[in-house]
Amino acid sequence: DPKARYHRKKYGGNKKKSFSEGWVEFADKRVAKRVALALNAQPIGGSKRSFYHEDLWTLKYLPKFKWNHLTERIAFENASRAQRLRTEMDQANRENKAYTANVDRAKAVEAMEEKAKRRMEKVSGVLDRLYNMKM
Repeated sequence: DPKARYHRKKYGGNKKKSFSEGWVEFADKRVAKRVALALNAQPIGGSKRSFYHEDLWTLKYLPKFKWNHLTERIAFENASRAQRLRTEMDQANRENKAYTANVDRAKAVEAMEEKAKRRMEKVSGVLDRLYNMKM
């Protein structure tokens, strides 16, 4: 995840890529089962200076799981992420349009009130002159 990596780098973590999951495809399912049993919960190893020396393998044999299931799932996750982003952008655009419409409406109401106020001042000025003429 690029976002997680960016935050890790920004706040003093390591700059290496962090893999959370991966898949291995075997031609023979018996070999796959044997490898999963042998390596599960075992240290990855390497020299003591190795970054992954203390990490453990977490392997699981997935029966009846085919490679196309994996690609379909990844495609579905990408599509759902894109759809979520689209809906968020649409919502933000709707809120923005509503806000600008309210601002425009408020300006129009303010202009009408100002016009009515000027009209009333003009009428009151004419009435004052008429009243003063009669006296």
